[in-house]
Amino acid sequence: MMQHPLLKAALTGFSAVGYWYSLTPPSYPSSRDKLHVDGIFGFVAHGLSIASKTAVVASLLCQIAVIVALQYPGSVQSSQVLIRLCHSAEPLPIGFMSPLFVIGSSLVISMALVRAWCFHTLGNLFTFQITIRHDHRLIRTGPYAFVRHPAYTALILVIIGVNIMSLDRKGWIRQCDMMGTQVGWWVEAFLVLCVFSIVSMVRRGEIEDERLKKIFNEEWLAYSRDVPWKFIPGIL
Repeated sequence: MMQHPLLKAALTGFSAVGYWYSLTPPSYPSSRDKLHVDGIFGFVAHGLSIASKTAVVASLLCQIAVIVALQYPGSVQSSQVLIRLCHSAEPLPIGFMSPLFVIGSSLVISMALVRAWCFHTLGNLFTFQITIRHDHRLIRTGPYAFVRHPAYTALILVIIGVNIMSLDRKGWIRQCDMMGTQVGWWVEAFLVLCVFSIVSMVRRGEIEDERLKKIFNEEWLAYSRDVPWKFIPGIL
């Protein structure tokens, strides 16, 4: 286990940016587009994703603030940060980079980049609603040459990465005894939301396949033969 507090702060910051970016729509449907009504399940998942985005990023920013404050313990600002954000009176090894932190942050950052690749490849065809554009076309390049729903795979792994980071016993949540506060309630609620969101994404992948098959027919059938995997090459 390595103690590199500023590197840990930087990786936490990149993870926060990656998580926020991954859950931010790159484009929106227009009045000319056809939307699939996803029902109460999709509506709730969308609303909760907005809340979780804010909560997760706020938690990661708190970790950065505490790490930096511990590097300058004599300043008034650092004292105020620790009083407000840390309930532990013990010396904090929060600057240590545990294997869980390295694995989790690496997943979040790398999969956010894959998500960005998906956004770039689809362009304005990528929306968070199941949308058929008036000039829709079937994209078979970039990450879509390997699986049919790479953006969902990437987001699921981003979510898993954030959960792994939350298990880090050298992180802000554990070291500052935040599990007994409202933060702990958010962590538990987030775990439930993650299961809900993953089920939603798998379901949406199936719906998207059905819609695209109906619209593009033979072109989609050829694509599904060339790319038989929905989420993970060679597995699923």
